[in-house]
Amino acid sequence: PERKFSGGNPNLKPEINETMSVGMDWQPEFLLGLTFSITYQKIETKNAINSIKTTFATASELLNNNVFVRDPNTFKIIEVHNTPINISSSNTQSTDFRLHYQWDTDVAQLYTSLTATHTDKSELVITEGSRAVDRLNLINGADRWVGRCDLGFKRDNYGLNMAIHYRGSYLNDRSTGTPFVSASNSVLTGSRVADHYTVDLTGHYNLPESGWKFLFGIHNLTKRKPPFVNNYGSRPIDASRVDTRGRVLYFEAKKSINFNLPLASKSRLGNPLSTFGCLCLY
Repeated sequence: PERKFSGGNPNLKPEINETMSVGMDWQPEFLLGLTFSITYQKIETKNAINSIKTTFATASELLNNNVFVRDPNTFKIIEVHNTPINISSSNTQSTDFRLHYQWDTDVAQLYTSLTATHTDKSELVITEGSRAVDRLNLINGADRWVGRCDLGFKRDNYGLNMAIHYRGSYLNDRSTGTPFVSASNSVLTGSRVADHYTVDLTGHYNLPESGWKFLFGIHNLTKRKPPFVNNYGSRPIDASRVDTRGRVLYFEAKKSINFNLPLASKSRLGNPLSTFGCLCLY
């Protein structure tokens, strides 16, 4: 049997990121309170640090990064190094959309917003000169669509917000199933993982004269179960995409305390704050 190593990698090189972002905001005069925003961003990474799975690369690429070490005589794998390594490069391109509308009433200010991110490209190049590995909308890659819808109200000292989070369906190419054509026209085989949404409810109440601020909420209000993912004997959940805790209730209280400190001490310490809270899962 082969020896397996995990942990850090002293031979890692610094990761270099280059980001380009272009966006615009539009607030029409005919409907006050409406804002539409769109932002395109491109992120190129050199010497990206990642732990490469065998589903990401060919055996030759893994050998070039010393993930596998083979016996020179038998060519059998004698060592597997499951440690972070430098990927030659990665390229991610995405577009963010946001539509927000707020209006005032006699009781409170009401608002609603819709945000979405569409990822156009998510590629990895394992070693210099090798093929680009398309990970868009796959189990270890970026989601093609992620969205959120908010509806709430706020007044001087209190507010309430309901948020619906959405993640689109993606392909689990670790499992066997119906052939599937990826964004780069590569034919893959795997099983489709269903889309998923959750509902959160959050609120706050402030007592400005006493310095108290109370936060409370419920994550996954409807206790929606995550979609099934075939993980080869591991938990059948993709923990990188969903919260595995189920419904979560929380309460937090913050108290601002002002001291008569010298001006130099205040600039270093800021406003002292004490916090306590509780968390409940069920």
